[in-house]
Amino acid sequence: MESLIDSGEEKFKPLLEFRDYLRDIRDQEWARMNVRKNGQSGKGPFTHEARHDLLKRLLQLQKEINETLIHGDELAAIQEIWALEGQSVDLVENIWRQVYEEESMAEGKENPALSKEDLLLEEVCKEYGVSFEMMRRLRELEEEYGSLRRRHGLPELMREAVKQNITV
Repeated sequence: MESLIDSGEEKFKPLLEFRDYLRDIRDQEWARMNVRKNGQSGKGPFTHEARHDLLKRLLQLQKEINETLIHGDELAAIQEIWALEGQSVDLVENIWRQVYEEESMAEGKENPALSKEDLLLEEVCKEYGVSFEMMRRLRELEEEYGSLRRRHGLPELMREAVKQNITV
Protein backbone atom coordinates (compact mmCIF):
# COMPACT_ATOMS: atom_id res chain seq x y z
CA MET A 1 0.00 0.00 0.00
CA GLU A 2 2.87 2.33 0.79
CA SER A 3 4.28 1.71 -2.68
CA LEU A 4 0.94 2.61 -4.24
CA ILE A 5 0.84 5.87 -2.30
CA ASP A 6 4.46 6.64 -3.24
CA SER A 7 3.55 6.10 -6.89
CA GLY A 8 0.80 8.73 -6.71
CA GLU A 9 -2.25 6.79 -5.51
CA GLU A 10 -3.12 9.30 -2.77
CA LYS A 11 -6.61 7.84 -2.29
CA PHE A 12 -5.04 4.97 -0.33
CA LYS A 13 -3.39 7.23 2.25
CA PRO A 14 -6.40 7.28 4.67
CA LEU A 15 -6.55 3.47 4.49
CA LEU A 16 -2.87 3.26 5.38
CA GLU A 17 -3.38 5.62 8.31
CA PHE A 18 -6.27 3.48 9.59
CA ARG A 19 -4.16 0.33 9.26
CA ASP A 20 -1.36 1.98 11.21
CA TYR A 21 -3.82 3.07 13.90
CA LEU A 22 -5.07 -0.52 14.22
CA ARG A 23 -1.52 -1.74 14.59
CA ASP A 24 -0.77 0.88 17.26
CA ILE A 25 -3.93 0.42 19.31
CA ARG A 26 -3.71 -3.36 19.54
CA ASP A 27 -0.88 -3.09 22.09
CA GLN A 28 -2.37 -0.28 24.18
CA GLU A 29 -3.42 -1.43 27.65
CA TRP A 30 -6.35 1.01 27.82
CA ALA A 31 -7.79 -0.54 24.66
CA ARG A 32 -7.67 -4.16 25.76
CA MET A 33 -9.45 -6.17 28.43
CA ASN A 34 -7.26 -7.98 30.97
CA VAL A 35 -9.12 -11.26 30.58
CA ARG A 36 -9.32 -13.38 27.45
CA LYS A 37 -12.64 -14.73 26.18
CA ASN A 38 -11.71 -18.16 27.55
CA GLY A 39 -11.44 -16.66 31.05
CA GLN A 40 -7.66 -16.78 31.35
CA SER A 41 -5.75 -13.67 32.31
CA GLY A 42 -3.76 -11.92 29.64
CA LYS A 43 -4.36 -9.56 26.78
CA GLY A 44 -8.02 -10.00 25.91
CA PRO A 45 -10.31 -8.52 23.28
CA PHE A 46 -10.67 -4.81 22.70
CA THR A 47 -12.67 -2.94 25.34
CA HIS A 48 -16.15 -1.76 24.46
CA GLU A 49 -14.87 1.81 24.24
CA ALA A 50 -12.07 0.82 21.87
CA ARG A 51 -14.48 -1.11 19.64
CA HIS A 52 -16.88 1.84 19.53
CA ASP A 53 -13.99 4.11 18.59
CA LEU A 54 -12.78 1.71 15.88
CA LEU A 55 -16.24 1.47 14.33
CA LYS A 56 -16.61 5.25 14.38
CA ARG A 57 -13.20 5.69 12.75
CA LEU A 58 -14.02 3.08 10.11
CA LEU A 59 -17.31 4.78 9.27
CA GLN A 60 -15.57 8.17 9.13
CA LEU A 61 -13.01 6.69 6.75
CA GLN A 62 -15.78 5.17 4.65
CA LYS A 63 -17.48 8.57 4.46
CA GLU A 64 -14.21 10.34 3.64
CA ILE A 65 -13.19 8.09 0.75
CA ASN A 66 -16.75 7.44 -0.41
CA GLU A 67 -16.19 3.68 -0.66
CA THR A 68 -18.00 0.90 1.17
CA LEU A 69 -15.64 -0.55 3.76
CA ILE A 70 -18.24 -2.23 5.95
CA HIS A 71 -21.52 -3.67 4.70
CA GLY A 72 -24.95 -3.67 6.31
CA ASP A 73 -24.83 -7.35 7.25
CA GLU A 74 -21.51 -6.75 9.01
CA LEU A 75 -22.98 -3.80 10.92
CA ALA A 76 -25.95 -5.98 11.85
CA ALA A 77 -23.59 -8.67 13.15
CA ILE A 78 -21.71 -6.12 15.25
CA GLN A 79 -24.97 -4.77 16.60
CA GLU A 80 -26.13 -8.28 17.49
CA ILE A 81 -22.88 -9.15 19.28
CA TRP A 82 -22.87 -5.89 21.21
CA ALA A 83 -26.52 -6.38 22.22
CA LEU A 84 -25.72 -9.89 23.49
CA GLU A 85 -22.93 -8.32 25.56
CA GLY A 86 -25.53 -6.09 27.19
CA GLN A 87 -24.93 -2.91 25.23
CA SER A 88 -27.68 -0.77 23.76
CA VAL A 89 -29.41 -2.29 20.73
CA ASP A 90 -29.19 1.15 19.09
CA LEU A 91 -25.46 1.66 19.61
CA VAL A 92 -24.36 0.93 16.03
CA GLU A 93 -27.09 3.20 14.69
CA ASN A 94 -26.07 5.96 17.14
CA ILE A 95 -22.46 5.76 15.97
CA TRP A 96 -23.70 5.85 12.36
CA ARG A 97 -25.71 9.01 13.12
CA GLN A 98 -22.68 10.69 14.72
CA VAL A 99 -20.59 10.08 11.63
CA TYR A 100 -23.14 10.67 8.90
CA GLU A 101 -25.03 13.38 10.82
CA GLU A 102 -28.34 11.85 9.83
CA GLU A 103 -31.45 11.54 11.96
CA SER A 104 -31.60 7.81 11.31
CA MET A 105 -29.93 5.25 9.09
CA ALA A 106 -33.37 4.10 8.00
CA GLU A 107 -34.59 7.52 6.91
CA GLY A 108 -35.00 7.52 3.15
CA LYS A 109 -32.94 4.38 2.66
CA GLU A 110 -32.42 0.90 3.99
CA ASN A 111 -30.82 0.81 7.42
CA PRO A 112 -27.46 -0.93 6.88
CA ALA A 113 -27.27 -2.05 10.51
CA LEU A 114 -30.44 -4.11 10.25
CA SER A 115 -30.61 -7.70 9.11
CA LYS A 116 -33.28 -8.81 6.62
CA GLU A 117 -35.30 -10.18 9.55
CA ASP A 118 -35.04 -6.86 11.37
CA LEU A 119 -36.12 -4.96 8.26
CA LEU A 120 -39.21 -7.17 7.99
CA LEU A 121 -39.92 -6.78 11.71
CA GLU A 122 -39.51 -3.00 11.39
CA GLU A 123 -42.00 -2.94 8.50
CA VAL A 124 -44.58 -4.97 10.42
CA CYS A 125 -44.12 -2.84 13.55
CA LYS A 126 -44.72 0.34 11.55
CA GLU A 127 -47.83 -1.17 9.98
CA TYR A 128 -49.33 -2.07 13.37
CA GLY A 129 -47.98 0.88 15.37
CA VAL A 130 -45.83 -1.25 17.66
CA SER A 131 -42.40 -0.25 18.97
CA PHE A 132 -39.71 -1.84 16.83
CA GLU A 133 -37.10 -1.53 19.61
CA MET A 134 -39.40 -3.36 22.03
CA MET A 135 -40.17 -6.18 19.59
CA ARG A 136 -36.51 -6.57 18.70
CA ARG A 137 -35.58 -6.76 22.40
CA LEU A 138 -38.32 -9.33 23.04
CA ARG A 139 -37.05 -11.43 20.13
CA GLU A 140 -33.47 -11.18 21.45
CA LEU A 141 -34.59 -12.32 24.89
CA GLU A 142 -36.47 -15.27 23.41
CA GLU A 143 -33.43 -16.25 21.32
CA GLU A 144 -31.13 -15.93 24.34
CA TYR A 145 -33.35 -17.99 26.65
CA GLY A 146 -34.99 -20.20 24.00
CA SER A 147 -32.62 -23.13 24.27
CA LEU A 148 -32.62 -23.26 28.07
CA ARG A 149 -34.81 -25.71 29.96
CA ARG A 150 -35.26 -23.32 32.86
CA ARG A 151 -35.97 -19.86 31.65
CA HIS A 152 -35.90 -18.28 35.09
CA GLY A 153 -36.14 -14.51 34.88
CA LEU A 154 -37.34 -14.35 31.28
CA PRO A 155 -40.91 -13.20 32.04
CA GLU A 156 -39.62 -10.33 34.19
CA LEU A 157 -37.12 -9.24 31.53
CA MET A 158 -39.91 -9.29 28.94
CA ARG A 159 -42.18 -7.22 31.22
CA GLU A 160 -39.39 -4.67 31.64
CA ALA A 161 -38.85 -4.47 27.87
CA VAL A 162 -42.55 -3.75 27.39
CA LYS A 163 -42.68 -1.21 30.25
CA GLN A 164 -39.72 0.72 28.83
CA ASN A 165 -41.52 1.17 25.53
CA ILE A 166 -44.96 2.19 26.77
CA THR A 167 -45.58 5.84 26.00
CA VAL A 168 -47.78 7.80 28.34
